[in-house]
Amino acid sequence: MDAVVNATAGLIPSSDSDETKDTSNSVVTFLASLIINIAVALVIFVIFCILRPRLRRVYAPRTYAVIKNKRPEPVSRGLFSWIPAVLRVPDTDIIQQSGLDTYMFLRSIRTMFIMFAVISIASAASILPVNIKGTMKLTGLNSLSMGNVDPRSNWLWVHIGFFAAIVWWSLWNIVGELRIYTHLRMWWLTHPNTVSKAGASTVLVSNVPKSLANDESRLRDLFSMFPGGIRQVFVNRTCKKLTRNHLAAEIAKCNRFIAKSANNMDTMERQSSALVMFNQQVGAHMAAQTVLDYRPFSMGQVTAGVNPDDIIWSNLEISPWSRRIRGYVTFAITVGLTLLWTIIAAALSSLVQVKSLANFEAFKWLRGNSVVLGIFSGVVPSFVLAMLMSVLPYILRLLL
Repeated sequence: MDAVVNATAGLIPSSDSDETKDTSNSVVTFLASLIINIAVALVIFVIFCILRPRLRRVYAPRTYAVIKNKRPEPVSRGLFSWIPAVLRVPDTDIIQQSGLDTYMFLRSIRTMFIMFAVISIASAASILPVNIKGTMKLTGLNSLSMGNVDPRSNWLWVHIGFFAAIVWWSLWNIVGELRIYTHLRMWWLTHPNTVSKAGASTVLVSNVPKSLANDESRLRDLFSMFPGGIRQVFVNRTCKKLTRNHLAAEIAKCNRFIAKSANNMDTMERQSSALVMFNQQVGAHMAAQTVLDYRPFSMGQVTAGVNPDDIIWSNLEISPWSRRIRGYVTFAITVGLTLLWTIIAAALSSLVQVKSLANFEAFKWLRGNSVVLGIFSGVVPSFVLAMLMSVLPYILRLLL
């Protein structure tokens, strides 16, 4: 009986020792990951500051490669001079020089950064002290978690109230940003610079029936009902013999071929798409929101404010049924790849864990080395996961 008691007593210190060791390892892992990530960020920051004034083609192409009224003010060549220059750029300059899409993208990043900073500071000031003063006597990083608070304690109401307040504040910010976006979009669409462009009053109609594609007068009659009438109708045609992105020496030859082809448009096969240019912008937007044909998928895709650079011309000839089937297949492949990548990422993450690698003969040296153990645990799994996830977008682009 005494032997059993002594054996049991001998096991208790071992358990405490293991818990202390795990706590120490978690702190070392966190600190190692934090220090290495900060160091990497500083190195990247310094490299960018050094290369920025030397590689204008990469970091400042819009200061010389676009028309003058679209060029931003050039930044001086100082290492850190770009920081105050970026902070001083007015929102109106970004919209006028880069467009509304670019501005809204930058604004969304700025909004998310502000929300993250406010939530982090608020949680550190309200939630963290409650967790630290908990009575569960956890150690290490666990003492900063809610698990250190007694489940029967009234202090848990602080967490609930904080969570409710943050959710309400976040939703309020998101709704406010959506309202700002709506007002900016209306302002952008009615701005004189936008209205004066031909694309503002032009719609791209896909899946046009052959009966209408072969008879432009019927297309004119169809769209003449909208306010202001139409200015011109362009039925897209197959021009496989043209190479718009040809060498400079071939430009003159291409121009002659284009001029010759323009006089013989009837020899080119008509596609099932057309560009309709309206006299008024409101007509284009009304056409984009109108059911133009009672037949399924017929002229079901009408896009207003199209930019020729954004059109994949080879896809305009795809039939509506083929387009829909391709969409289903692409969606299935995307979901399958995402699930497969999740499984692969989870398997690799568990494989590169120190406890798993330490079972192999080549990695037994990791045992007992707390510093190397912390660095390895905090950096290697994240690095492997980042490398794996960076490959997925390239595979998904093949589905476009």
